[in-house]
Amino acid sequence: MDSSFIDNAKETLDCIGSPQQIEFAKKLWSGTFDGSAKEIEDFYNLMSPLYSYSFMPGEPPLEIGYNLEVMNYGWSNFLHSFDFKLKLDQILCEVLILWGEQEWLFPRSHIDYLDSHITDSKVKIYQNCMHMLWIDQWDQFREDSLAFFGNHGHDDLK
Repeated sequence: MDSSFIDNAKETLDCIGSPQQIEFAKKLWSGTFDGSAKEIEDFYNLMSPLYSYSFMPGEPPLEIGYNLEVMNYGWSNFLHSFDFKLKLDQILCEVLILWGEQEWLFPRSHIDYLDSHITDSKVKIYQNCMHMLWIDQWDQFREDSLAFFGNHGHDDLK
Protein backbone atom coordinates (compact mmCIF):
# COMPACT_ATOMS: atom_id res chain seq x y z
CA MET A 1 0.00 0.00 0.00
CA ASP A 2 2.84 2.41 0.83
CA SER A 3 6.44 2.40 1.87
CA SER A 4 5.67 2.65 5.58
CA PHE A 5 5.68 -1.16 5.71
CA ILE A 6 9.49 -0.98 5.69
CA ASP A 7 9.62 1.01 8.92
CA ASN A 8 7.01 -1.33 10.42
CA ALA A 9 9.06 -4.35 9.37
CA LYS A 10 12.24 -2.88 10.86
CA GLU A 11 10.45 -2.23 14.15
CA THR A 12 9.02 -5.74 14.19
CA LEU A 13 12.38 -7.27 13.39
CA ASP A 14 13.99 -5.26 16.20
CA CYS A 15 11.50 -6.96 18.57
CA ILE A 16 11.48 -10.52 17.24
CA GLY A 17 14.78 -10.93 15.38
CA SER A 18 18.14 -12.08 16.60
CA PRO A 19 21.05 -9.63 16.41
CA GLN A 20 22.33 -11.59 13.38
CA GLN A 21 18.95 -11.34 11.60
CA ILE A 22 18.72 -7.62 12.31
CA GLU A 23 22.22 -7.09 10.92
CA PHE A 24 21.65 -9.27 7.85
CA ALA A 25 18.35 -7.51 7.07
CA LYS A 26 20.33 -4.35 6.37
CA LYS A 27 21.17 -5.95 3.00
CA LEU A 28 17.44 -6.27 2.37
CA TRP A 29 16.59 -2.70 3.36
CA SER A 30 19.41 -1.26 1.25
CA GLY A 31 19.08 -3.59 -1.75
CA THR A 32 22.71 -4.69 -1.62
CA PHE A 33 22.51 -8.45 -2.10
CA ASP A 34 25.43 -9.73 -4.17
CA GLY A 35 23.83 -13.11 -4.92
CA SER A 36 26.89 -15.15 -3.96
CA ALA A 37 26.37 -18.76 -2.88
CA LYS A 38 27.59 -17.86 0.64
CA GLU A 39 25.20 -14.95 0.92
CA ILE A 40 22.24 -17.03 -0.26
CA GLU A 41 23.15 -19.77 2.23
CA ASP A 42 23.44 -17.18 5.01
CA PHE A 43 20.09 -15.65 4.03
CA TYR A 44 18.27 -18.98 4.20
CA ASN A 45 19.93 -20.04 7.43
CA LEU A 46 19.38 -16.72 9.20
CA MET A 47 16.18 -15.33 7.72
CA SER A 48 14.04 -18.34 6.71
CA PRO A 49 12.68 -18.81 10.25
CA LEU A 50 11.06 -15.36 9.82
CA TYR A 51 9.35 -16.32 6.57
CA SER A 52 8.08 -19.84 7.12
CA TYR A 53 7.21 -22.20 9.95
CA SER A 54 8.17 -25.00 7.57
CA PHE A 55 11.83 -24.00 7.63
CA MET A 56 13.96 -26.77 9.11
CA PRO A 57 17.58 -25.86 9.94
CA GLY A 58 20.05 -28.05 8.09
CA GLU A 59 17.69 -28.89 5.25
CA PRO A 60 18.34 -27.57 1.74
CA PRO A 61 17.00 -24.04 1.22
CA LEU A 62 13.50 -23.54 -0.09
CA GLU A 63 13.33 -23.24 -3.85
CA ILE A 64 12.11 -19.70 -4.41
CA GLY A 65 12.72 -17.93 -7.67
CA TYR A 66 13.89 -14.35 -7.65
CA ASN A 67 15.68 -11.82 -9.83
CA LEU A 68 18.57 -10.25 -7.95
CA GLU A 69 18.57 -7.02 -9.96
CA VAL A 70 14.85 -6.48 -9.53
CA MET A 71 14.97 -7.34 -5.83
CA ASN A 72 17.88 -4.97 -5.18
CA TYR A 73 16.24 -2.20 -7.22
CA GLY A 74 12.99 -2.59 -5.34
CA TRP A 75 14.56 -2.51 -1.90
CA SER A 76 17.03 0.26 -2.70
CA ASN A 77 14.63 2.46 -4.65
CA PHE A 78 10.99 1.80 -5.51
CA LEU A 79 9.83 0.28 -2.22
CA HIS A 80 11.01 3.35 -0.29
CA SER A 81 8.85 5.77 -2.26
CA PHE A 82 5.74 4.06 -3.62
CA ASP A 83 2.27 4.86 -2.37
CA PHE A 84 -0.88 3.59 -4.00
CA LYS A 85 -3.31 4.31 -1.15
CA LEU A 86 -5.11 6.97 -3.19
CA LYS A 87 -5.69 4.53 -6.05
CA LEU A 88 -7.25 1.70 -4.07
CA ASP A 89 -10.77 2.93 -4.84
CA GLN A 90 -10.00 2.47 -8.54
CA ILE A 91 -9.78 -1.31 -8.11
CA LEU A 92 -13.01 -2.56 -9.63
CA CYS A 93 -12.52 -6.31 -9.49
CA GLU A 94 -12.95 -8.68 -6.58
CA VAL A 95 -9.73 -8.99 -4.52
CA LEU A 96 -8.62 -11.81 -2.26
CA ILE A 97 -6.13 -10.73 0.42
CA LEU A 98 -4.23 -13.61 2.00
CA TRP A 99 -2.21 -12.95 5.16
CA GLY A 100 -0.33 -15.09 7.69
CA GLU A 101 -0.95 -14.13 11.30
CA GLN A 102 2.80 -14.14 12.05
CA GLU A 103 3.69 -12.03 9.00
CA TRP A 104 6.51 -9.68 9.96
CA LEU A 105 6.94 -7.67 6.75
CA PHE A 106 3.37 -6.41 6.38
CA PRO A 107 1.49 -5.58 9.59
CA ARG A 108 -2.17 -6.42 10.10
CA SER A 109 -2.99 -2.70 10.04
CA HIS A 110 -1.96 -2.57 6.36
CA ILE A 111 -4.16 -5.57 5.56
CA ASP A 112 -7.10 -3.95 7.34
CA TYR A 113 -6.47 -0.72 5.43
CA LEU A 114 -6.46 -2.54 2.10
CA ASP A 115 -9.63 -4.38 3.02
CA SER A 116 -11.44 -1.22 4.05
CA HIS A 117 -10.38 0.76 0.96
CA ILE A 118 -10.92 -1.84 -1.76
CA THR A 119 -14.61 -2.02 -2.54
CA ASP A 120 -14.89 -5.75 -3.15
CA SER A 121 -12.22 -7.42 -1.04
CA LYS A 122 -12.12 -10.52 1.11
CA VAL A 123 -9.43 -11.20 3.72
CA LYS A 124 -8.36 -14.71 4.59
CA ILE A 125 -6.07 -14.96 7.62
CA TYR A 126 -3.94 -18.06 7.98
CA GLN A 127 -3.27 -19.20 11.53
CA ASN A 128 0.23 -20.51 12.30
CA CYS A 129 1.52 -18.98 9.11
CA MET A 130 4.14 -16.44 8.17
CA HIS A 131 5.04 -14.62 4.95
CA MET A 132 5.20 -17.74 2.80
CA LEU A 133 1.68 -19.01 3.28
CA TRP A 134 1.90 -21.21 0.20
CA ILE A 135 4.75 -23.10 1.85
CA ASP A 136 3.37 -23.23 5.40
CA GLN A 137 -0.15 -24.21 4.38
CA TRP A 138 -0.10 -25.35 0.75
CA ASP A 139 -3.35 -27.30 0.86
CA GLN A 140 -5.36 -24.44 2.36
CA PHE A 141 -3.64 -21.87 0.15
CA ARG A 142 -4.40 -23.93 -2.94
CA GLU A 143 -8.01 -24.52 -1.89
CA ASP A 144 -8.63 -20.84 -1.16
CA SER A 145 -6.93 -19.68 -4.36
CA LEU A 146 -8.79 -22.11 -6.58
CA ALA A 147 -12.11 -21.30 -4.88
CA PHE A 148 -11.48 -17.60 -5.48
CA PHE A 149 -10.43 -17.93 -9.11
CA GLY A 150 -12.79 -20.80 -9.85
CA ASN A 151 -11.54 -24.30 -10.34
CA HIS A 152 -11.81 -24.86 -14.08
CA GLY A 153 -9.88 -28.07 -14.53
CA HIS A 154 -6.66 -26.91 -12.87
CA ASP A 155 -5.64 -30.40 -11.77
CA ASP A 156 -2.06 -29.51 -12.75
CA LEU A 157 -1.84 -27.28 -9.64
CA LYS A 158 -1.58 -30.22 -7.24
